[in-house]
Amino acid sequence: MNQLYAHHFGPDFMFGVSSSAFQTEGAHAEHGKGPSIWDEFTQKGRAIQNRHHARVATGFYQRYEEDLNWIAEAGIEHF
Repeated sequence: MNQLYAHHFGPDFMFGVSSSAFQTEGAHAEHGKGPSIWDEFTQKGRAIQNRHHARVATGFYQRYEEDLNWIAEAGIEHF
């Protein structure tokens, strides 16, 4: 992928992807995780619109191997 955009960003530019545990993990109560500060915050009345939470999220915790394979298939070298 880097070669496709080298003319825009320069030959030393490296593309990568990242994630944020709360938004992607979805392991609310698995393997003894326990609540995070965000889990606690979303339970406080109307702190979050429509009482949304991230107990399920994208399920990265359960499907990380599949997700990492997709990243590799896309040619992304940095995660």
